Amino acid sequence: MGTQADRGSLLYPDEKKEPIVLAQALGTGASGTVYRIENHAGRLVKRYQKPETARKNRRRIQWMIKNPPSLFDPSLSDNTSVQLAWPMAEYLDARDSFRGFLMPEIRKEDSFEFEDLLQKKTRAKSGIPERYTFRIEVAIDLASLIKALHAQQYWIIDLKPLNIRVIKSSWKVALYDCDGFSIGTSDGSRFPAEYCTPEYICPESPGDPKKLGREQDLFALGVIIFTLLNNGRHPYHGKPRQKNLPNDLQERINRGLYAYGVDPNPEINPANDSIHEYLDPGTRELFDRAFQTRKRPTAWEWELHLRALTEVVKTCSNNPDHAYFSKSKGCGLCALEGKSHESTSPPRKRETTPNRAISIQSTIRSSPVRTTLLVPSISATVTTHVTTNPSSSQTAPKKTRKWPLMAVRIFIIAIILIITIILITVFGPRENDNTGVEEKEHIPSVTKPMAPQKPELPQEIDKPKDEVIDRTPPPSSQPAVPDPGSKSSIKPQRDPSPVDSNRILLSFPGGAKKYHGTDCGGVTISIKGGNITIRKGTVSKDISRRWRHIRLTACVKYRGRILFIAETSGPKAKGVKGIEAYSYGSDRPVYGYYRHSGDKVIKITECFPRDFPIQYDTKCH
Repeated sequence: MGTQADRGSLLYPDEKKEPIVLAQALGTGASGTVYRIENHAGRLVKRYQKPETARKNRRRIQWMIKNPPSLFDPSLSDNTSVQLAWPMAEYLDARDSFRGFLMPEIRKEDSFEFEDLLQKKTRAKSGIPERYTFRIEVAIDLASLIKALHAQQYWIIDLKPLNIRVIKSSWKVALYDCDGFSIGTSDGSRFPAEYCTPEYICPESPGDPKKLGREQDLFALGVIIFTLLNNGRHPYHGKPRQKNLPNDLQERINRGLYAYGVDPNPEINPANDSIHEYLDPGTRELFDRAFQTRKRPTAWEWELHLRALTEVVKTCSNNPDHAYFSKSKGCGLCALEGKSHESTSPPRKRETTPNRAISIQSTIRSSPVRTTLLVPSISATVTTHVTTNPSSSQTAPKKTRKWPLMAVRIFIIAIILIITIILITVFGPRENDNTGVEEKEHIPSVTKPMAPQKPELPQEIDKPKDEVIDRTPPPSSQPAVPDPGSKSSIKPQRDPSPVDSNRILLSFPGGAKKYHGTDCGGVTISIKGGNITIRKGTVSKDISRRWRHIRLTACVKYRGRILFIAETSGPKAKGVKGIEAYSYGSDRPVYGYYRHSGDKVIKITECFPRDFPIQYDTKCH
């Protein structure tokens, strides 16, 4: 029999009361202690340490009991399927005062700590699969769980590895301390969070957990996924280039000392055991958004990207537990272990000295020359002897051969320019060209009087090939529909159809490389150097930031909205092609899809409607 302090009762949502006795204490946290219950296997009670803490949290707990997330089923008897330690009933002490709540048990023997996933030693100790793709799968489930919580206005705030466990039988993640979430209610009010942990707090945070929201979850989610994919390294851990940089990770977060961006940080270097350069380019772009901007990827974006990643990741032939995303870069884990493999060549670095082949003669006749050999994360300076024979075909002759070729190119360009000037002078229109008789006097080769006309000259004479010329077709002509596979450079065409219909306003078949105009419903489109900017009034959006290789193919009016169609492909997502429809005022595509190798289609947002002015065979409906 338990003591008076151990006795209490459970109050369920249907007002039913059940007497219980608290048994073994399993652990104590910041606000309370967790106990087992006699004769209640698979259930635990969290008892708040202070009565005032219990009184302050009672309304929150009552709301959570009556409004569980859609993915939480309190009737589950199989605790290996429980992903949330969500309140199920109120716990009343012997005096019938509220002191805590009942929740399902996430048993330690059936799960392991999330932190054990991050290091090779802890994975081996806990019997966790070493397979790299397993970590991607866990990251997908975490993003999916957070997406479901955010959809119901539940924000975790204190999101960190210590509050996460992974269930062994299903490899799903489970969350502790759900009573500390920031809970949104149906009337628009919110129960704020009480705690957050340094090293996972977003840099714009005021420091008060009560003022933190969804952006805090997105930042912490980015940190956790980064540690999963990069050997347990925190994204703000690195080697300072300056002596006065802080060692505290939260201070580095506040100062923006992210060391693993696509563009190197001038203040801090990456850690030696980092494999970030071997990650998929799209993954690195999402990390840059998470840690260098406030437009952080949502949990939905992370889930979509990570699922797509499982389609392109390849198993390393050197070690089946390893994986790589690009054959040109190879396996980062093998490179870290110092193994050679046909697909483990390190990423090329352009900032190195010119790559010139130096033939080493069997007879050494020269002084030592210092050269730098580059290995991933290791720089070594080696001294070797090379020949300095001036007759070598690999040295001086290369420089001298460039000049004749350059001279020939200059000569050809000069001839073309001279011919162009002559053609324009002879055949071009003249200011005093009024009658055929006067034209005959100036051009003896003309034998008949002719009506004045403007000769058509090749476009290549007047305009660079990359420039798109804006000319309106006759009213009877129809605008060309963009062809996603075309690489031709064709002039943009405006549509003269009625103003009120769904239609193509402007098309760039094959994509435009250079354009500036306001022919799309008064919206200004600027295309220059691969950057595509859409601007109306003070609202401006750069739609080329998410992809390095993007082409604007059309501007349409659909259901009263001006939308811009962009095709995405290229080095940032090899084997992936996408079609996206943007509105100038939106942060993400309105419609769109990705097409992966094997013709697999993944939706970005919504499929293109069947009455959309341009139809694509997306296999999306």
